[in-house]
Amino acid sequence: MKQRHLETITQLRHRLHELAELSMHEARTKKHLMDFLTKTTSLQVVDCGSWFYAYYHAGDNKPTVAFRADFDALPMDEGIDVPYASETPGVSHKCGHDGHSAILAGTALEINADGGPNNIIFLFQPGEETGEGALQCLGIFDAFAIDEFYGLHNFPTFPHKVIGGRSGATNCASTGIRLDFTGTPSHASLPEDGRNPSLAIAETISSLPGTFDQSKYEDLVMCTVVHVEIGEKSFGVSPGEGSLWLTCRGARQSEMEAAIASTLAVAEARAAAHQIELKVSYHETFPENASHAQCVQAVREACERCGAEFMELPFTARGSEDFGHFLHRAPGAMFVIGGGDIPQIHTEGYDFPDDTIETAVNVFVELCRDENVIKRRTYREH
Repeated sequence: MKQRHLETITQLRHRLHELAELSMHEARTKKHLMDFLTKTTSLQVVDCGSWFYAYYHAGDNKPTVAFRADFDALPMDEGIDVPYASETPGVSHKCGHDGHSAILAGTALEINADGGPNNIIFLFQPGEETGEGALQCLGIFDAFAIDEFYGLHNFPTFPHKVIGGRSGATNCASTGIRLDFTGTPSHASLPEDGRNPSLAIAETISSLPGTFDQSKYEDLVMCTVVHVEIGEKSFGVSPGEGSLWLTCRGARQSEMEAAIASTLAVAEARAAAHQIELKVSYHETFPENASHAQCVQAVREACERCGAEFMELPFTARGSEDFGHFLHRAPGAMFVIGGGDIPQIHTEGYDFPDDTIETAVNVFVELCRDENVIKRRTYREH
């Protein structure tokens, strides 16, 4: 990576950090990125509403490779003293999406300067944290026949500047499930006159360890109780309403969905037994991220060409990523870059490590210039 580009992109990362905005409310962040690419490159920059992309055209008959970066932040205080602290109280880049967008913008600068053999889409998306963003960007497949799609995430505690990847599931599928139980309130001295949802909720919770017993599944499947609310804080009232929130996740989406179906069957049965109405809703749903073996190998070879170290990821990350929506439409890979011994993401002590930007850009650039894309396409077609 050119030193002048690295300095420019590091400054961009700091400005994005200052502009931190919540998922699906990233107007200033998006505008800043679009303005930056318009001013610093000759790439075609296309506004698509909540998201946008920049496009490098190598030729009508050339393969097309896409790269994605996310740009939303989290509802968390900054928590640390940095000169580029978030300008918005209670909102900060504690997942490193400012770094992801800076890396992709840096890749665009490099390709704009020196070109490459493939058509390249630099896609910038909102709303990754809530699982909404990638779904809004799927129109990119209507505009282009995409041969391969790549994404990257920073990974604290993984060895510093090391690229990590694996074939198959790299990130778990997950979904939030809200179970609303509705009965009838009564005086606490006459619970038999009402329909209290407490037992139905408790029995549903008590069934979870059996339903999600890991020995029943080939890969990781788990469920976390994240919120329970029953009635009012009154000793004189037997409640008539209650709510149970669960987050379920699995390395294999099919296994997760089977476990969820079993959980809902229990909840429905227990609600019926206590004459309680049950309403089910789903929230923040993420698909599994299934990286294609050939594309993971392409990442490995890109690392070799630019001198970056590659390590096989030994497990599927429990954290979810909506990049899986793209991988359901095109072969590709999600990989990570290690941050070393720094605080975990989604904690107040975290800040994206600037010293990983150059390595990440170099790997992206090598993937942009990969001359074997057409060979992999031909192999898959046959």
